[in-house]
Amino acid sequence: MDQARAAYRTGDYAGAIHLFTAAKDPGEVSGEADHLRGNALMRLGRVQEAAQAYGDALRDPSYGKVGALLTNQGKAYVAAGDLARARESFSAATRDASYETPYKAQFGLGEVLMRLGNPAEAGAAFRLAAIDGTNPAPSQALANLGAGVLRPGPRDAHGDPARHRGEHDARVRRDGHLLPG
Repeated sequence: MDQARAAYRTGDYAGAIHLFTAAKDPGEVSGEADHLRGNALMRLGRVQEAAQAYGDALRDPSYGKVGALLTNQGKAYVAAGDLARARESFSAATRDASYETPYKAQFGLGEVLMRLGNPAEAGAAFRLAAIDGTNPAPSQALANLGAGVLRPGPRDAHGDPARHRGEHDARVRRDGHLLPG
């Protein structure tokens, strides 16, 4: 595991994937190895495999990072375009009372709900992300709440607010960053 962690830290994600896989026997449950393998797979854009790796890590009840694993799995499903499964993962993560940074799950859930055309539920998720005391940047959740929920309007193919000629308001990209109007 130490070699796998070192490969990951130095950016050798392909090597890290191989080493995390080799660190356990086939079928063996290892939350840490599968979690970190999922992270390496995400870095390489292998999002379906990453979602599966996070699922494998969830089978290890002793690992205990359920909220983080489900949030990462939700992000992998978003990247794969599977919004229904992303919603399930983010929703489940919000129910993990031991999750130390639940705003991440609420923020992801809000973004998915906006893309699914449900601004009311998205607004509730963004609000919860904004008021979470562990959130170091609550203004981003509030910006999404304001930009997406209070002005729902038409959406483009990615679920982002559609641009109109002469529009001068800021909008929020899929990755959560603001673009000038």
